[in-house]
Amino acid sequence: MGVVYTKKDQGNSITSGTGTPSHSGIAGDRYTDTVTGYNYIYTTSWQQVIAGGVGGVCGIANTSGIYTYYSTLSAAMTAATSGQTVDLLTDVTETGSVTITLKAGVKINGNGYTYTLNVNDNTHTLTQNGGGAVYLYNSYATSTSSPVTARANIYNSTVRCLWNNVGGSCTNSFVVGSHEVMNSFLEVSNASAYCITGYVGSTWKYGGNSFKGATTPINTTNISQALTNTQDNQGNILM
Repeated sequence: MGVVYTKKDQGNSITSGTGTPSHSGIAGDRYTDTVTGYNYIYTTSWQQVIAGGVGGVCGIANTSGIYTYYSTLSAAMTAATSGQTVDLLTDVTETGSVTITLKAGVKINGNGYTYTLNVNDNTHTLTQNGGGAVYLYNSYATSTSSPVTARANIYNSTVRCLWNNVGGSCTNSFVVGSHEVMNSFLEVSNASAYCITGYVGSTWKYGGNSFKGATTPINTTNISQALTNTQDNQGNILM
């Protein structure tokens, strides 16, 4: 019968058809062969995502677009070096205590999948130690018992903290620093929690975001807005 596919591109547009599907040319498009059940993701070419054994829940592509797979996000982040992108290749739920320590210069592309920390402790899901910038984009991150991210730059993502606690923020920083949160959806469960908070004296660039659950979404007592430019008539803004 050949390939019968359903495809989801970076704009979350779903199409179906037969034969090998076209792609947008942007890494992250993915499709499922509904005959074999195999999943594929586009890097510089279509690559099969192999679950378990040889494959894993996430991967890092080399310059030829060939993946090295990892069974956990933590293992992939440990292996990643500055300039690389860790691609999430399926939904992931952590049920044990874990903190993913982000690295400077390493990006996480969630590819529209969901990363969930579902454990009763008080650690950040995604945190950074040390200097440099880390990036989270096209991601869906949820935590049920801790703040979701610390010291991360967040773009075009959904970040939900379902921990009903005044400390249950979507993102924060525990040292003075500069971070960015753009074009994202942030939700908290406790009305007294901040969606965006940080250490006293920090500067953040934030814009184009939607907030839910917080009486005061941004802790402007501790952090100041560093995004001072205004949009042009096409809606663009210089950061």
